[in-house]
Amino acid sequence: AAAAAKAAREKEKADRAEAARAAREARDREKDEKAAAAKAAREKARAEKAEKASATKEKPDQPTPAVDPGAAAAAKEAKAAAAREKAEKAKADREARERAKAEKASAAKERAQRAEAAATDKAPKGTGEAADKGDKGDKVAAKPCTGNSGFLIANTQPWAKVLIDGRDTGLTTPIAPRSKVSLRPGKHKVTFVVGDKRFHYPITITCGEDTKLIAKLPVQ
Repeated sequence: AAAAAKAAREKEKADRAEAARAAREARDREKDEKAAAAKAAREKARAEKAEKASATKEKPDQPTPAVDPGAAAAAKEAKAAAAREKAEKAKADREARERAKAEKASAAKERAQRAEAAATDKAPKGTGEAADKGDKGDKVAAKPCTGNSGFLIANTQPWAKVLIDGRDTGLTTPIAPRSKVSLRPGKHKVTFVVGDKRFHYPITITCGEDTKLIAKLPVQ
C-alpha cells in the first residue's frame, strides 16, 4: 500500500511537470509567431515605401497648366467692376449723409427763425416801412448820442438775405438784438432777397437807438 501511494505521488508530480513544460512551449511558440508577424509587417511597409519613392522619382514632371487669357481678363474686369460698385456705394452713402446733415441744419435754422419771429413779433410791425416811432409822428425826447451809429433789428417771413443800401451784408433774417447791425444815423434802404425776388423797405436810423423792421414778404 505504501509503495502504491508513493507511485501515485510520483506520477502526479511527473504529470504537473509535463503540463508546465507544455505550457512553456506554447508561450514560446506564440511569442515567436508574434515576433515573426511584426517583422513581416515592417518589411512589407519598407517595401511599399521604397516602391512608392521609386514610382515618384520615375514619374515625369507634369506640365504647368496654361493660363487662359480670356479667363484672366474676365477675372480682372470682375474685380474692377466690384471696386467701382464699392466706390459708387461709398459716394452714395456720403451724399446721403451730407443731404441729411444739410436738411437737419436747415430745419434747425427754420426753428430758430420761427423762435426769433415769435420773439420779435411782439414789437410794432411795419407795413413796408420801418416800425420807427419817429416815422409815425410819435415824437419822444432824443437820447444823447454816445456814438456815430444806430442799430437795425429785422425779421421776415420767410427768411431772406439782407442788403442795406444795395450792399450785401452777408446776413439773413432774423437779425436778433444780439447780432443787430450798426448803421450811421439817417435814411437807408433795406432790401430782402428771396430767390430772384427783392423787397425794398426804407428805414430811418436814429443815433444810439434800435430800429426794428418786421415784414411778411409776399412770396408766392
